[in-house]
Amino acid sequence: PGVTVGPPLVVATAAAIAAFGNQYWVPGATTALLIVLLLASLGVAWRPLFESEPRALAAAALFVATALLATARNLELWSTMLGEIPAALFVGLSVAIAARRDPRFGAALATGLLFGLAASTKMVSWLAAPAPALVLAHGAWRSAADPLDRLRGLARVALAFAAGSLAPLATFELCKAVELGQFDY
Repeated sequence: PGVTVGPPLVVATAAAIAAFGNQYWVPGATTALLIVLLLASLGVAWRPLFESEPRALAAAALFVATALLATARNLELWSTMLGEIPAALFVGLSVAIAARRDPRFGAALATGLLFGLAASTKMVSWLAAPAPALVLAHGAWRSAADPLDRLRGLARVALAFAAGSLAPLATFELCKAVELGQFDY
């Protein structure tokens, strides 16, 4: 009950503790490794935008700098599994996936899934939901000339984004219900 970070970080840390034992450094090292993997994924996802739009690199650098500066006073607590930076990176990755493709169902679903991982890491991430949703909506709107096709595209990406966003939360709740049973859930 006292843990305010969600399943993506908790499950990764539990797996690391199972592999390396209950050592004081394992939670912090797991968090740091997740952050490095998310930063690398963010770089790969944003690379096509950097090449076609130089301002995207500046925006990404500003995003990472802001995320680090906003939590700088807590960097000494690296072993406490703070989920704010991983959650922010999941949001950034969801926006990157939304921005780099035409808004197809699969891309919108992946965007939603990444955003759902952010939201399940830290619930405050729901405040950032407009970012990937608006990028998807903009892409769906500009990809069709006919107004009816635009509305269909908007509906398609909205449904995929919503399904993807809710999937991690629903999966975790289902796992809890199965593990804890009917009366303890």
